[in-house]
Amino acid sequence: STDANVHMRIFGTNGSTEKLTLDSDANNFQRGGVDSFDFDLPDLGDLRRVRIGHDNLHPLRDSWYLQKVEVTSLRTDETWTFNSLAWFDKWSGDRKIIRDLDVA
Repeated sequence: STDANVHMRIFGTNGSTEKLTLDSDANNFQRGGVDSFDFDLPDLGDLRRVRIGHDNLHPLRDSWYLQKVEVTSLRTDETWTFNSLAWFDKWSGDRKIIRDLDVA
């Protein structure tokens, strides 16, 4: 789990988003949880990649495991999956807290 600020950019064939902050009224990014966020975005075309990470706000406790990211267009009902299966942690593994994930 993490209390860090998590952010993401989405890249598609028609362009990309700015950095999107992933936050809601819920207690997000807890162990075993599934978090959902809604954004009103322009048509990015066919999605290719996401860049997701956190700001390591609390360095000694911001170890976060991400299984995958799913992005669904409410206009077309298409869903793109970006597998991660990695820790976002400055103190273990490859020590990355930001990753680029290609579409599955």
